[in-house]
Amino acid sequence: MADVKTTLTNTAVGTQDEQKRVSALEGLLGRFRFNGDVRLRGENFFQSAPGFFDRNRGRIRARFGVEGKLSDDFVGGLYLASGSLGDPTTTNTTLTNFFDRHTIGIDRGYVTYNPLAHKWLSLTGGKFAYTWLRTPQTFDNDLNPEGFSEKLSWDFTTPIVKNVSFTAMQLLVNEISKGGDSYNIGGQVSARLQMGPLTTT
Repeated sequence: MADVKTTLTNTAVGTQDEQKRVSALEGLLGRFRFNGDVRLRGENFFQSAPGFFDRNRGRIRARFGVEGKLSDDFVGGLYLASGSLGDPTTTNTTLTNFFDRHTIGIDRGYVTYNPLAHKWLSLTGGKFAYTWLRTPQTFDNDLNPEGFSEKLSWDFTTPIVKNVSFTAMQLLVNEISKGGDSYNIGGQVSARLQMGPLTTT
């Protein structure tokens, strides 16, 4: 009988330890968000001009990402995606080349400092999504810039002005070992206004 009680006690302790480990893992994973998708499509190009041929091709896009809270003041993310490493504006790749394997690259990889004590401040570095308002004339929608960005943003409770933001960016465009490097430095000032049911930025 003593052996049975000892076995039951050890089993109960083991179960409690297992539950603690599971709870700790759930608590850790609960700080992160996972997402991903796979998309297939066909494309047809019909040509009527002399010397040009009709084209038919299959395209695939595969993406997987994770982002979340690294600490009380830091968040970060890592996104992997298919696509040509020589084209930063698309994650699609063509099904061709005798069933060859396809390239997976880092689409985003960043860390953002957003302190609880100063929520109006946000500092980001790495390869990240736009931290400023983008226009089609300046940047492609599928591009993830690289470098650093600083943002100051304040919310207001006034009848019209709801938010004012200042954003600076230092983008590392091209590093050259034997020559001058290429940079893109800029800034943006924006405000969110509300007039009745209408909101504009």
